[in-house]
Amino acid sequence: MTVASPALLEARAVIKSEDPDLSNDEVGIVGGPSHIATGTSYHLGKDQLKMSKNPYSARTARDKAGLANPATANFASALDIDNDLDELREMSDWLVAECRRPNPHPDTLDMREIIYSPDGVNVWTWDREKGQMSAPEKRGELSHREHTHVGWYRDAGLRDKAGIFRRFFNRHNTSGGSDMIPILFGEGEKPAPRSSRVAAMQRALIRAGADLSATGGPDGRYGNGTANALIAVLGPEIAGDGKLYDDVQYDELLAKAYAGGQKGDKGDKGDAGPAGPMPTAVTFGPTVANVTAWTPPAP
Repeated sequence: MTVASPALLEARAVIKSEDPDLSNDEVGIVGGPSHIATGTSYHLGKDQLKMSKNPYSARTARDKAGLANPATANFASALDIDNDLDELREMSDWLVAECRRPNPHPDTLDMREIIYSPDGVNVWTWDREKGQMSAPEKRGELSHREHTHVGWYRDAGLRDKAGIFRRFFNRHNTSGGSDMIPILFGEGEKPAPRSSRVAAMQRALIRAGADLSATGGPDGRYGNGTANALIAVLGPEIAGDGKLYDDVQYDELLAKAYAGGQKGDKGDKGDAGPAGPMPTAVTFGPTVANVTAWTPPAP
């Protein structure tokens, strides 16, 4: 019988903590009657898969390894998140973008597929088996207009699945304890909000050689000019998507901006250290002079 793994139960708890109105069914783990009838889904464990159908969720080496391990064989390996979660569209886009990054975060590496709708009309599927950086394809059951499906490889049954959702929700935490930097584009005619941290980043970009004169300098607003400058300084792996960048990238920016090679002021002389040990006495043998007297040359 299929069971919900502790890792997926923790991921569900993180999502529900952001929207307490969500029910367990709205963050589904174990497959329902339609999944069981089809018998191919990551929502099913080994006992409920219809192996005669060569189910797609049991074909890869990683999935076969998970099914062969008694500790994970009957784990469901997917979440279905209902659009009652207010941030579902945004989160779906973000998850796909995170999985496709050139240098992806470790918490994305176990994710096999994301089936979602960015607009409630079209359904798209990102599938790692098509290539980690492959573009999503316009395919998937229309039921995914109303929910997002996230599937993990079955060999990851015992590994964390909540961390990536914590990362997403922490992006919106702009309190003093946040480990993320809010840098947001404005919406429509509305300008992007000002942020002291964005202004600090812009000053660092200027020091690194970026030209922000067209944007009015370090105005604390994150827009296309700042995004392009950030890409120019840090490289194309930093997406200019107007979203959020973590402190690792920010520190890298500051390091590049302020590493000018200038020699700083000489620091104060430190205190004298303790005296070293006395040298060991050495007895030398007799010294024998072998010197030839200097004779002036003949005239």
